[in-house]
Amino acid sequence: MRTERGSARPGPRYRRLHGRRRRTRGHHPGQGRHHLLQDRPPGRLRRDLLRGPEAGPNVLCLPAELAFERAGSAGVPYPHVTCAIADPVTGEVLDGEATGELLVRGPSVFAGYLGNPDATAQSLRGGWLHTGDLVRRDAEGYHWVLDRIDDLYITSGENVSPVEVEQALLAHPGVARVAVVGVPDERRGEVGLALVVRRPGVAVDEVALLEHCRERLARFKVPAEVRFVAELPHGSLDKVRRATLRERVGS
Repeated sequence: MRTERGSARPGPRYRRLHGRRRRTRGHHPGQGRHHLLQDRPPGRLRRDLLRGPEAGPNVLCLPAELAFERAGSAGVPYPHVTCAIADPVTGEVLDGEATGELLVRGPSVFAGYLGNPDATAQSLRGGWLHTGDLVRRDAEGYHWVLDRIDDLYITSGENVSPVEVEQALLAHPGVARVAVVGVPDERRGEVGLALVVRRPGVAVDEVALLEHCRERLARFKVPAEVRFVAELPHGSLDKVRRATLRERVGS
């Protein structure tokens, strides 16, 4: 099976999660939105699937009976799929508990990008599909999708996941939406810039949000700046377009 980049179809938005019995997606939203489903009775939230156009229809699955206990986890590999976690810098496959790039192989993995051999060679290496997803695997083999590796930024020599910072900010009642990007800094290499959409009717300022982050994050992960915006650019899957944001803040 071959697929073309940029051909994702519009997916569901999250505005009516409380009335849904099941969700099926081609991407993983991170843990930030699962709190919207925590108050549903047992049996209403079925399972979480991780899939993608390159990896095929089924990669990771969270069993229905664990949907609440492990809410936010993408689950364990399907029987026909083999997954591994690799160091994103060295490419070394890691054993046990690990955080790194998710690698996938199995009969459903695509054959390559149509008319793009360079992109195919970059994605299919060493017998594995390199997904570009930053994933944590716990001691019991359950996987947690953290971010896209391309979205990480390096501050003072440390990798920072924008999603982790965003989740901390989303825990504040005054934040409706947020996106974090890395911006150049002469001293630290890059620092975090948080672009925040305020929640109507809730007063919040930059000082309060930075203090909120300091209580929840390691010091180097706290954004250097918070800017308030009216809206954030997003695609058909309701995912923020970080590349667009980086262009805007860099101009």
